[in-house]
Amino acid sequence: MFESIEETAVFQRIVAAIQAGNAGLTSDIDGTLSPIAATPSESFVPEGVRTALEKLYASGKFKVMALVSGRSPLDGRGLVKLPQLLYLGNHGMERLEPNADNPVPAEAVVKYKPLVGAAQDQARRNLLAHPPQDFGFSRGAGPEWVNSLLFEDKGLTASVHYRRCPDPEMARQVALAEIRAVTANTGLVITEGRLVLEIRPPVTINKGTALVDLALRYGLETLIFMGDDLTDVDGFLALRKLEQAGGAFKQGFAIGVTSPEMNPKVRETADTLVNGVDGVEDFLNKLAAHL
Repeated sequence: MFESIEETAVFQRIVAAIQAGNAGLTSDIDGTLSPIAATPSESFVPEGVRTALEKLYASGKFKVMALVSGRSPLDGRGLVKLPQLLYLGNHGMERLEPNADNPVPAEAVVKYKPLVGAAQDQARRNLLAHPPQDFGFSRGAGPEWVNSLLFEDKGLTASVHYRRCPDPEMARQVALAEIRAVTANTGLVITEGRLVLEIRPPVTINKGTALVDLALRYGLETLIFMGDDLTDVDGFLALRKLEQAGGAFKQGFAIGVTSPEMNPKVRETADTLVNGVDGVEDFLNKLAAHL
């Protein structure tokens, strides 16, 4: 049972910190602003969440409002439909300024784009050569079983989603083995999220480094970050490091978003929890009302 967010000490500290000035509001997208869907293309942001974000933007209380997502930034903006926000896509590897036409990739990752694409193409060929029972299907499964694996090319990174497989854990083991095989000796990095595996360039850029960069670039004293997945924990931990570093930055607030698939580390590293996307909407509306 979740208590009202307004009744928590964390919420009162957040409001006071924002009122003091030099604050930023940031969030993940999938699983936080948007319910997790069977495929990324089926995702949507509830109108209540979008309206709450618009209210907070119009309040003028934030030096920056940014969405930090594993999606490409143009894809993220297309889903959220708020072009006035800053979008940091591919976990911070690409930056799409408010109302800009094209994102700018981090210089360090551009050279790895062909390597990531080649690794995904080979992983796709190898995985689709497996019998369907390796993913939990019956031996007599028709050719449509291949659609249970979704290969998402995000330019600088690539993902393999196995959510639609009948046995997700079996599918994970098979997909992980194949991705490890095709990325061996390339230096490419494999990360995991909610029923998804991702191939990334071997650079130290993640949601945590993205938040640190935002805090320094905008001279923030306070930064709020909402997230639901293991990749968001990088952001939560970065807020703690910013606090410990001293200087202008004073307070970070990690808002964990619960789900049946939530990694335990989200709970362990969050300052407070809200109950799914509905809880995010409630938090944003309560915040707008207090500001």
